[in-house]
Amino acid sequence: MYVVVGTDHLFSGGIKYRVYQVIWHEAYNPNNNVNDIALLRLSKNIPFNRKVNSISLAKSDPSPGTSCILSGWGLTTYPSQQLPSQLQQISLTAIPLAQCMAALPGMPVANGNLCTLKSYGQGACQGDSGGPLVANREQVGVVSWGIPCAKGNPDIFSSVAYYRNWIRLRSGI
Repeated sequence: MYVVVGTDHLFSGGIKYRVYQVIWHEAYNPNNNVNDIALLRLSKNIPFNRKVNSISLAKSDPSPGTSCILSGWGLTTYPSQQLPSQLQQISLTAIPLAQCMAALPGMPVANGNLCTLKSYGQGACQGDSGGPLVANREQVGVVSWGIPCAKGNPDIFSSVAYYRNWIRLRSGI
């Protein structure tokens, strides 16, 4: 497994770094995606430059109504087999967790989640999983799951603020 940095093209550019360790959350449940977060340790440090930089980890979830940016190479239409070659981004709106739970009764929305909702036809899709959700220049979420794709239901993210201590403890930052 590799991580590629410094490009916004799926099939060209950037610098590749080998992943030597994946650290899954010890309580991750693949049946319901609770504790859906992991860290990747790379074979060497990534040097920062004008195309590659760090981002702060959120200390709190964004307030409902906050504009959040999701970026990724996920499908732009569903169903489809065609991934975009250019990095995509979309502005989504944070919603209260209670609203998210009410919109998805019986689905595994948990306290460690953060939800967004835009409008029908706009949201996360296959290929976006694991991607960053950013608000106010901080990473607030990691794409976890949703009802594919952009069908007017909330998108579910693992909350960086909720898992911040776990991330810091496991990563040594």
